[in-house]
Parts: sequence; C-alpha cells; structure tokens
Amino acid sequence: MKSAILIAALGAVVSAHGGVKRYTVDGVPFEAHDPGPGTIKARGLGEPDGKKTIQREWLTYDPVRQATSKNVACGIYGTPAPLTAPIKAGGEITAFWSNWPHNSGPMTVYMTECPGDCAEMTDVNSAKWFKIWEAGLTAGTPRNGKWATGSIMKAQGNSLTTKIPESLKPGNYLIRHETINLARDAEFYVNCANLKVTGAGTAVPGPEVRGTFPGIYKVGDPVLKNYKEQTGTTYKVPGPSVWPGGATGAAAGAATGMAGMSGMGGVTGLVRTACVFRLVTKVALLSRFKYHGQDDDNLKQITTRRIPTSTEEQTDYKCTVKHHGCSSASHPSN
Repeated sequence: MKSAILIAALGAVVSAHGGVKRYTVDGVPFEAHDPGPGTIKARGLGEPDGKKTIQREWLTYDPVRQATSKNVACGIYGTPAPLTAPIKAGGEITAFWSNWPHNSGPMTVYMTECPGDCAEMTDVNSAKWFKIWEAGLTAGTPRNGKWATGSIMKAQGNSLTTKIPESLKPGNYLIRHETINLARDAEFYVNCANLKVTGAGTAVPGPEVRGTFPGIYKVGDPVLKNYKEQTGTTYKVPGPSVWPGGATGAAAGAATGMAGMSGMGGVTGLVRTACVFRLVTKVALLSRFKYHGQDDDNLKQITTRRIPTSTEEQTDYKCTVKHHGCSSASHPSN
C-alpha cells in the first residue's frame, strides 16, 4: 500500500511538469532523454538512461527557478549529446513534450553556433544565443488572457513545429526550446539538441539580437513575475528580439497532427499527495546526490550517476526538492 502511494505520488510530481521527450527533424524521428518514472524506478533519480540521442541530457522534469543560474542555458546538468541531426535551412523541427499542464507563460526557441562538433561543446554559458521564434500572450491581458503554452503548444498535442531560417549559414548549431511557467515567479523549462544545418544560406545573426544564458534574464524583471501580479495590458516576451530571419507567433508553430499526453496538474488530490511524497522522501533523494561543490565550469560525473556537482546545480536541485516553487528572490542561496 505504501509503495503504491509513493508510486502514485511520484507520478503526480512528474506530471506536474514536463520536458521535450522526442523530436522530428526534417521528417526523421529522434528520441530524447527520459528522466521520468521509468528512469527513476530502474536506475534511481538522475542516473543515465543509456540513450544515444541528439538531446543534451537533463536531470529532472522540474524547472530551473533562478533567472541567473547557469542551468538556464540547457537545463539542470545539461551534458553534451553524442548525436547530431541534419536539417536543411528552411526545414522544420518538431519538439514533442512528454507532458505539459501549465497554461500561463511564453515560449521561445533559440539557436547558437557550436565551435566545432556540438557533441564536444561543454560551455553553453559563453555561447551567444539568438532567437528564431517566440510567442507570449496570444489574446487578452496578462492576468486574464491566453498564453502560448496553452493556446499554441497544448493545442497542438504538446508539440511545437519551428522552421530553421532559410538564410541561415550552414554549420553545427544547438537549438534551445524553452517554456516559461508564470503561474508563480518564472519557472524555466529548457531542453537543447544538436543540429547540423545544411544549405546555401550565408546569413549570420548580429550582436544586436544575441545574448548569453545567464545574462538574458534579469532578477526582478517584471515580465518574469507571476502573471496574476502583472498589471499591464500587453506582454513583451523576455530576451532579445527575434532574428529577422526567424518568426513569431502561431504561424511558425503549425500543428503536427500527432496528439501528446494531457496534463494532470489540476488534480488536487494527486498534487497534495505529491507534496507529501516530496516531504517524506526529501532526505532519501538528497542522499542519492553527494554534493561535491566543484567549479561550475568543471562538472563531473561521479561513479555512474548524474550528480549535481556545482554549487549552482545543487542550489537548483535543492530548490526542486525543498521549496518546489522557490525563486531567486525568495530563496537566493538554498
């Protein structure tokens, strides 16, 4: 009985959030990583899932809750992926989320050049990212309107199709899909994948449309506040402008016709059970992660497990376990 309750609670924890679980790149399917219940049950939270994929590994379905965290670039842990997907400039990539219950927040898609093979790119924080797509408030006002995460992504079966700019210069790129939940102060859900863009394009985005993660988002930025606390009648998606070679809004996010999983975040009983699960298992979860306080730029995998090794990574993970909803403003150091 206790086991059944814990399993149900764990399912509720995972269903409360989500991440990109697979891609279709120029019509070719690619798997992504799975930090969900199956992974947790078989290998323990945060252990490798053994997949070779185009997607950089990520530790948990829970979000990055600090706008200035290094993990906001490609997610918590975010280690390089071994494979790269070819795509023509002008071709389409569809990201499929495993689950997405949140309706209130913007979505963005960024890219950045890899200095060589994306599989060997370890420093994503110095990269100069440019935005190729964005959507924020699609109708109404911030407090009472419709947001991209509900009216675009969820309406398309938890998926988003984006076109790679036709004029983009060929080369190796990371693509970064981001959903931002504003049901509380901003929660960043980020996944990155390796692409090799081909074609005859020659365009390179300029510095005026680029930025770094961290750096693009600022603590206290009004557009990152809980949507219920936003008093304006319009909303500007955070970050630089979309590169003119990219696109904005629903037109760039055409439906794929493939249904995804529906969310369970509104089921009160399951959410309460999930909170109980977090409290009961907090010590057990933390015991699986030996905190080594290594430098942020020298993340190491210790033994065979994916372990939060940097101070920042530990902060994000402890935020996930301890505070579920903490932000850099309310919990700057734990």
